[in-house]
Amino acid sequence: MTLADTLAQLKDVLAARDEARRRLHQLEIQATGGGEADKRLASNLRKQSERLSELHDRERTLRESVERETERSRAAAAELEEALHDLEGRHSSGQVMDAAYEMEAHQLRARRADSEARIAVREKALQAETAKDLDWLDSVPAVHRMAEGGQQPGAHGASSVAPSEWPGASVPERIMMLWRESKKPNSRRSIVVSSIVVGAIAILVLGVVIISSHLNPRDPADYLGVGEFLVPILVDDAQHLRNLELTLEYDNEVVTAVSVVQGDVGRLAVMQYDIHKSGSVDVLLRDVTGIEGTGSILIVRFKTNEIVPGPTALRFASLSAVDSRTMQDMPVQGEDGWVNTGTRDVQSPVIRFP
Repeated sequence: MTLADTLAQLKDVLAARDEARRRLHQLEIQATGGGEADKRLASNLRKQSERLSELHDRERTLRESVERETERSRAAAAELEEALHDLEGRHSSGQVMDAAYEMEAHQLRARRADSEARIAVREKALQAETAKDLDWLDSVPAVHRMAEGGQQPGAHGASSVAPSEWPGASVPERIMMLWRESKKPNSRRSIVVSSIVVGAIAILVLGVVIISSHLNPRDPADYLGVGEFLVPILVDDAQHLRNLELTLEYDNEVVTAVSVVQGDVGRLAVMQYDIHKSGSVDVLLRDVTGIEGTGSILIVRFKTNEIVPGPTALRFASLSAVDSRTMQDMPVQGEDGWVNTGTRDVQSPVIRFP
């Protein structure tokens, strides 16, 4: 995972943590009186507290990763400073000619500036307390969000092409660099030959894949393991849905959740999920533009632990939604589903918005 991914995950975890705190506070306010309703509320409180604790642990792990990268950047900046000082000494003593000195010194100063910029980005990110405090990350150049690896002091030959000199370059930029390099007599032949070989291999692989897919079409169920099946979670007429948070409980002696993927509705939303050994899966979907539509919003993959007669319930232990226009809770209802491990019949859970 790259540092850019780590910083993006830190922002998502901070947002999820703040949402979990808000939800926990609401549940604590509701926790009064007694009876069966409050038993369920107590269960939700416990689950929300566990989720908040897990998010705190995840946040701490991500911050430690950023701190380690900060130390790597400081060490790289110090090495580059030392290399620059050594170069200046060799230039002063006449060991390095002016032209070579100017080129190498320029490279070292540029790498040192990049390392110092990375240090500043990491230190500022570590000061963030909320996801909003990291909104500025999107405007930071990609090169300053990279990990420090591959930035070794030293110079390359004037005609050499070194990938480490192109950190953060986009694909079009790299193509243009290769095009300019191909104009040099000592580089043209190797680049042209490599391009032809890579192109031929790509065409061959693509042909094999296309022919194989036509000769052996596969059903989605073919990708499931033995004893596995899919359960869609449906939504009915979702509108302006910013956040959807749910906990689905099941009998872990009969089935076990393996993974969760997004369905056709809200495919562009950000999703986080946690599967608990106790027999539940927590899912958080977030889309600032608002999710809309009817159909499958999530698909849970289960594996069978035991074949039992009759259906096994899939219950919504908690369910909440936030309106993208008002940022307030919106009414939501869940209809439980079931699976039959003997017949593989499935009744999908349904989320409705009255």
